[in-house]
Amino acid sequence: MVIEMYGYMEKILRVNLSDEKIEEEVLFPELARKYIGGSGLAARIIYNEVTLGVDPLSPDNVLVFAIGPFQGTGIPFSGRYEVCTRSPLTGIWAEASSGGHFGPALKRTGYDAIVFTGRAKKPVYLYITDYGIEIKDASHLWGKDSYETEMTIRKNLDDLDVAIACIGTGGENMVRFAGIMNDLGRTAGRSGNGAVMGSKNLKAIALNGKKNVEVAEPERLLRLIKGLAILAKDSPISPIFAKFGTAMFLDTFGPLGDVPYKYWTESDATRGENTEMAKAIGGGKMYKEILTKNYHCATCPIGCGRLVKLESPKEYAVEGHGHEYETGAAIGTLCMIGDMGAVAKGNDLLNRYGMDSIEAGSLIAFSMACYEKGWITKEDTDGVDLTWGNAKSMLKMIEKIAKRDGFGDTLADGLIPTAEKIGHNSIKIVMHSKGQAFPMHDPRTFHGLAISYGTSERGACHLHGMGWLEIAGFGFSPYHLAKDKMLKKYSLSGQALNTIVTQAFADINDALIQCSFSLTGFVTPKIQAALLSAVTGWDVTEQELLKTGERIFNLKRLFNCRFGVGRNDDIIPEMIPLTASRGYVPKGKPLKEAIDEYYDLNGWTRDGIPMAARIRELEIEDIKENLP
Repeated sequence: MVIEMYGYMEKILRVNLSDEKIEEEVLFPELARKYIGGSGLAARIIYNEVTLGVDPLSPDNVLVFAIGPFQGTGIPFSGRYEVCTRSPLTGIWAEASSGGHFGPALKRTGYDAIVFTGRAKKPVYLYITDYGIEIKDASHLWGKDSYETEMTIRKNLDDLDVAIACIGTGGENMVRFAGIMNDLGRTAGRSGNGAVMGSKNLKAIALNGKKNVEVAEPERLLRLIKGLAILAKDSPISPIFAKFGTAMFLDTFGPLGDVPYKYWTESDATRGENTEMAKAIGGGKMYKEILTKNYHCATCPIGCGRLVKLESPKEYAVEGHGHEYETGAAIGTLCMIGDMGAVAKGNDLLNRYGMDSIEAGSLIAFSMACYEKGWITKEDTDGVDLTWGNAKSMLKMIEKIAKRDGFGDTLADGLIPTAEKIGHNSIKIVMHSKGQAFPMHDPRTFHGLAISYGTSERGACHLHGMGWLEIAGFGFSPYHLAKDKMLKKYSLSGQALNTIVTQAFADINDALIQCSFSLTGFVTPKIQAALLSAVTGWDVTEQELLKTGERIFNLKRLFNCRFGVGRNDDIIPEMIPLTASRGYVPKGKPLKEAIDEYYDLNGWTRDGIPMAARIRELEIEDIKENLP
């Protein structure tokens, strides 16, 4: 093979499921340099092809699996892939990332992205090896959960090395926040990509390629890889992540006031610093009682993933992946459940059914809040007792949502449709941005989240805009944040600039692609620029990377503006005050002024639309539609 471009396979695979037409197209160097890969490349494809009239669950929607230049190179924290589309949950930009081993496997098939269009006449799955590409019948897989699907495909193909991404019952039934599962428990969870996969009758993708990734400067890259591995190993954060996983945040973030309880009406700030419920489902107890060993995604030197086993009580018996912080808080404290067994079982069900745990937990907790107020009764919930802390009811509702059974069918469409059906002005207590539920971090503690939740490309997101990392004590700080704009607790000061920088950084990260937890002390734009230069042979600076991140973010914003997103969508709902010190309610003049500052710094109009000058500056004027 003649190498035109290092770090890339130089090909995009297009699969039209309606007529089973499979084509290859060239990934040109100019496009790769401009958008890198991952969600950046996917944004460029989707912006040009998903127009205003395309329904998210129609055959015309475009679903893109993409990887970046780091996959398959051995760079630490790069065992990931991105899935992007128009969201059936929010109607705007959708992206989700997952770890494990599927991302590098996609690279080894010889493609930088797979683009799906159309809808298969019957359930199918895509199978790619070095010997060819097949669209195979998946009728026998339809109805199986994600674990059963993965194991059945592996058995039928008689291939232990095959990497599989698939949907479970939630995706088949087009639950609007269904995720895509791989490696028996890793999830591309948010925004409803699994529902789009289900709408296309695409049950799975199975990969077993053996192609190598050529890099420009292998010796330099090896030195950088070794240095990054040592940096990660020597970091004081690494042994904590390795020992307790992300569920440790349930133990440690409570005193900060960050862990939400009782559907955002309580926190440790109102509970007298009582963290017992969170600790009962946290990383410490998991380590002591049910952890069997660590799970390492490909190229990860830390292994923050949990593998657990629980035998008693029998109703909660599980063996597999343990819960992360977001899942523990969403189906735990948010629902007032402090039972490790129940949360472990709920996590297992969510993985098997293939659903976003943040969205599912938020819907169940919201329903419990409505149940307490008398807005819904047992008659509405099919006899399920949705009182606070009822673990059995939480588990039952996960099942009902996945199967779209009764009240579960209502919840399966997301928070806003659910509130509209319940009525009683319940929409006022829904904590969301653009129809996507808040992650489990509190804007009343980390005020910058009020901006990043509101302006994130995919709706409320704690990973796109990460000012909370610095205040939480991880030592991360935007590398060019002005000294007079340093962040303060319980303040919006400096947060507009901080959000812009960290949103751009997040989009760089999702284009390359690396694990977001590597940003908590191991990876910086300077390191990423050096790695990318060694892989590609380009002379990449951290300033160029940041501009690329801004380009990607603004292209996604233009996509959202096409579907009507504007200023009103960037203001998060009012939240009740918790205490005098942490009682910030993200509403009114301070937030308005912060959003104004954010728009001005971004080069957007006061209606939230990127201006023509900003589009020219970022060199994205070649897109088919510059303005929505």
